[in-house]
Amino acid sequence: MSNTLGKKFSICLKNATQRAYQIAGKATAVKPVGVWEVMVPIIFIMNFFANRQRRDLFAQNVLFTKKLALTGARDIRKNDLAKDDIHKRIIAQTDQVLAADEAGVYSEAIRASQMEEIDLLIEHYLKLLDAEGKTYPQLVRAAYPGRVAFQGFLNSLGRAEKNVVETARKSLGPQTDTRAMNRLLAATLNSHKREFDEIFSP
Repeated sequence: MSNTLGKKFSICLKNATQRAYQIAGKATAVKPVGVWEVMVPIIFIMNFFANRQRRDLFAQNVLFTKKLALTGARDIRKNDLAKDDIHKRIIAQTDQVLAADEAGVYSEAIRASQMEEIDLLIEHYLKLLDAEGKTYPQLVRAAYPGRVAFQGFLNSLGRAEKNVVETARKSLGPQTDTRAMNRLLAATLNSHKREFDEIFSP
């Protein structure tokens, strides 16, 4: 991998990871500290770690599609692969997730909606990896001809992410934590707005 490609990959991964943890922080409701947690610090410490683990789990879920897409885009440029090769590889990787899921949480329908999101993200990351810049905002401004084009991408991504959540809601049925899913979706869409404002501030 060229040094430049590696640096841009790292910039994109760092941005995706930071935003995933920001989304997870907003999406996971933190229980107020109770009197016993103040009086008995070990209870507070246990709850703190429980909350942090929940946030980490949310963040990894948010990152799942982003990392598959970013790694795929990097390998397209690094190894001169076709998008179809990456698509097949991701299907094979998620086949393993489907096979290992004994609780029935993951489904073909969820994967299909995730693949739509991943296809959008691969195109996005290919543009960023081809762009010139040393920071994520610089890469975005170089990759997209202007505010309208980047807003169009974020809108399409938001619709794809919403479709993933709605598909998961239908697939999981009564197992669905509706409030958590709603918080996750709201936090994700708000993150897109913040990202746009940070990169294309007036």
